[in-house]
Amino acid sequence: MTLSQYRQMVTQKKKRNKYGNNRPVYEGRTWDSDLELKYYQHLQLRKKAGEIKDVFLQVGMDLTVDDQKVCTYFIDFVVKENDDKLSYIEVKGKETKEWKIKWKHFQIKFRELTPPDSNLFLVKKSRYGFNSEKIIDREN
Repeated sequence: MTLSQYRQMVTQKKKRNKYGNNRPVYEGRTWDSDLELKYYQHLQLRKKAGEIKDVFLQVGMDLTVDDQKVCTYFIDFVVKENDDKLSYIEVKGKETKEWKIKWKHFQIKFRELTPPDSNLFLVKKSRYGFNSEKIIDREN
């Protein structure tokens, strides 16, 4: 290593993530947060135990107003239950202004974008693991 390479290495600052969260790599995939990765691992355990059929990651859905596309919302997980119903799951650590707007729009469009018996959950970190809140219940 040359002197100039050493100086560059020593003085180079580590680039900080926009929201200060860690972006872990697991199974060759970079995750948005530790919380999202831990929830994915939780879902994988449920799948191995036979509690759920499948897990889909980062499913994109177009959000529209008057048939014009505003943006694409990527829900973190879509879980196919054993009875073939779908559960849409958003895992959230820090709520940004932009996310809150998109989330509200997604909740409004949820019934038109998803099958009739789908449910929507918001998962946040809690002191003891995960706190899952059912946002939209369409089982009844």
